[in-house]
Amino acid sequence: IINRHINTMQKQILKFIVPDLGATIDIPLSRAEMEGMKDGSMIAKVMTKKIEPAIFDYMARTSHTCVICNSNRANRMTCNLAPYPNSPEGPVVYAFNPYPVCFSSLCNAESTRRAHEDRRELSSLAPDQLGVAESEMCDYCKKVQNVNESGRLQRCSRCKAKLYCSKDCQTADWRAGHKLLC
Repeated sequence: IINRHINTMQKQILKFIVPDLGATIDIPLSRAEMEGMKDGSMIAKVMTKKIEPAIFDYMARTSHTCVICNSNRANRMTCNLAPYPNSPEGPVVYAFNPYPVCFSSLCNAESTRRAHEDRRELSSLAPDQLGVAESEMCDYCKKVQNVNESGRLQRCSRCKAKLYCSKDCQTADWRAGHKLLC
């Protein structure tokens, strides 16, 4: 029983790689989190509880300027994430087309819109050559949806920056504050 408890407590390393910035961040995950990444059941939880804090920490330790307003210090990053939990080198999440941005709601909305446009352009150029199923994540509930199986997520019709899996998520996000940023 003790050995089984120790094995479930062991941490495994998820590599978070941002090629455009030359950054690699090692993120420790529990065995359950790693298994959940592999079967897709914990991707949203790992994104919000592990990857986003690691990005904030990285941005706090480095000096990047906001790519939208070019005046403020960037303290967050909007990017397209591509998880490869079964990679031969070990579990990896790549961040493509990163947009270091400041806390301005306008900069955040514009970087999110640009990141979604980049992802659509990339997937339309060579969907078969990517070797992975394209997926999108709801900006409210963080549910990940395979585009090839379920179709594209709905966009906010006003700003075109937010993606939603349902009308309920869009309404809830609007009431939670998106109407102030939109």
